[in-house]
Amino acid sequence: MEEEKINFNKEEEVSAKQDDEQEMTGSDFKGNKFIKTAPVGEALILNVEKVIKNKNTSGTNGKTGKKFNIGLLDKNKNLTRIDIHTTEGVYTIGSWEVYFKLVGKDGVLMQYAADNNDNFKGAKVSIVRNHEGQYASYKIPDLAKIKDMSEADAEAYQKEIQVAIKEKRLYTIELV
Repeated sequence: MEEEKINFNKEEEVSAKQDDEQEMTGSDFKGNKFIKTAPVGEALILNVEKVIKNKNTSGTNGKTGKKFNIGLLDKNKNLTRIDIHTTEGVYTIGSWEVYFKLVGKDGVLMQYAADNNDNFKGAKVSIVRNHEGQYASYKIPDLAKIKDMSEADAEAYQKEIQVAIKEKRLYTIELV
């Protein structure tokens, strides 16, 4: 009886090829449900599964075809995207204030991880938006029209938002 000869190089190629392949299901093509920040004054509760640094930092508007950035832009124009995968979907951190309050040195997720073997899974986080930060730089006449208020009230409203930004209190974030 003749002994079967085995080509070990071929076996390595097959093994490497299998490592590069990943079986997928229909749900893999549905995409993630992205979670938006709750309206002012309402809490967004996130049941954290994992925190991911996502290298995909651009998107395309489905209606206009225009490309846009996703993530946080630093002083050196580097774009960083941090996604929090939760039981409700994916929340992409969209402001530096939220970033630092979640995963900065004293962030609530860092505090949670310190007590949970350096792991974020299981954390329950509340994010409350206290002000509409996008209005901080609007022209006063435009802001008055949008918010249906006098220009004097719009100016005071905008000043309040600008102070909140400066004092880093656009958001209240805590473990629940």
